[in-house]
Formats: sequence, structure tokens, C-alpha cells
Amino acid sequence: MLWTYGLWGLAGLLILLFLTGRAHWITAAIGALLPLMKSALPYLQRLIPYAFQWQQRKQQQRHLHGEWVELNVSPMSGKVNGTVLKGGFKGRHLSDLSESELKQLLRDCLANEMKSAQLLAAFLQQVYGDQWQSSFADVLHEHNAGQSEKADFNGNHHSGRMSEQEAYEILGVDKNASKEDILKAYKSLMQKVHPDRGGSDYLTRLVSDAKECLLKRFK
Repeated sequence: MLWTYGLWGLAGLLILLFLTGRAHWITAAIGALLPLMKSALPYLQRLIPYAFQWQQRKQQQRHLHGEWVELNVSPMSGKVNGTVLKGGFKGRHLSDLSESELKQLLRDCLANEMKSAQLLAAFLQQVYGDQWQSSFADVLHEHNAGQSEKADFNGNHHSGRMSEQEAYEILGVDKNASKEDILKAYKSLMQKVHPDRGGSDYLTRLVSDAKECLLKRFK
């Protein structure tokens, strides 16, 4: 009861100060809202856990795995970084590697696993733009010269080989996600990784494949 009277008293004082020219109108507006804060407080307290859950989901990175490279995509900005899982640069972040080290890592990935090479290419496209293949032309030429099939970085991903677990990790949804949750996560992430936003064709294809993989259980 005293709390309520106190709020009303403070509100009245602030409004009075405004009317007498001793306070800004914003101060008066805040004063008028003070009595409402007490009644709204229980509802705000109930919303706090949901707000934390929403914030945690927004900050949760999407993980794309290869044998040599793990790529992390920020759902907020679409920016990608990653970690080297094998080889001489094991444990290092992609953003910490020099251009010469990235070239050697690309050689290793091309020689051992195309998926890791494509994940690395998504990072390189973010750093160097659409001209990354020109910057790494020597590495690509070395690989293509000894192969009957050239390295493909145009977003081709073999549909059907993606596991549900990988799809869940890409879209950042849990196994109980509804169809609406999956589509919402897909649209949100697609806006971030699209080539027009600094993403790559390969990432957009992965996100699309993840959506199709998880929607199969609703058919």
C-alpha cells in the first residue's frame, strides 16, 4: 500500500514540476507512467526467462562440420569463422591464419576432403570477396591439374547425405522443433548467409538442404 502511494506521489510531483516549468516534458511522461509500473511488474517478471531464452538462441552459433574444418556461422550477423580440426594448423582459428597458411590448409582440404574445402571456401569468400579464387588461383591450379574433375565451389552439395543431426546443428533448432520453427530458422539464417549479404552459394545450399532434410518427417 505504501509502495502504491509513493509511486502516485512521485508521479504527481514530477507532473507538477513540469507544469511549473521546472522539469522537461519527458520527465513528466515518466512520472505519469510510474504508477503503471507496479501493476506491470509481475508480467515483466514472467517475460524475463523467455527474453533470456530468445537472446541465447539468437547468440547460438550454427556449426558446420567437416573432417578438417569446423565452420561457425553467427545467426545475428551471418559472419563465419572456424577452427582447424586436423593437420599442422589443428586447433587454430581460421581468422588467425595468414594467407600463406590458408593456402596450405586449402591444399590439405582439397587433397583429403572436398566438404572441408567447401567450408573453407565459404570463409575465404567472406574475407576476400568474390575474387578469392583469383587470390588462391595457384592452389586451385595445382589441384585441378592432377584431377579429372575440377574442384567445385558453386554450391553443389549432395542432397540426401546430410544427417538429421547435422541439419539440426545448421539451423540451430532442437529435435522437437515444429515445422513452423524449422521454416522460421531457415528464413532467418538464409537472410544472413545469402551471397548478396556476404555469404556464399555453398552455405545457402547447405541451409536449404538442412531445411529439406528436417521437413521430410512432416510429409
